[in-house]
Amino acid sequence: MTRPFRRVGWSALALVATACDPVVDAWGSFFPAWIVCIAIGIALSFVAHRVFVATRLHAHLGPPFLIYSCLGLLFTLASWLVLYRT
Repeated sequence: MTRPFRRVGWSALALVATACDPVVDAWGSFFPAWIVCIAIGIALSFVAHRVFVATRLHAHLGPPFLIYSCLGLLFTLASWLVLYRT
């Protein structure tokens, strides 16, 4: 496949994929659903941090930036699957 056709393929994919985002109505304002999932993921990672501190597991974990960013991503993707799977 030559280079110009590859660019056209990626452009077509981008145009088709832009209409696939569900929208959430919150107090009369429409937000993309991924913003809601990111907020849920961040909140749940803060809750997980509190649980780890309360159960004294925090000292036994690896680097905090790596652990909590991965937990945030896990909670974000899990909330997307729970709330918006079709």
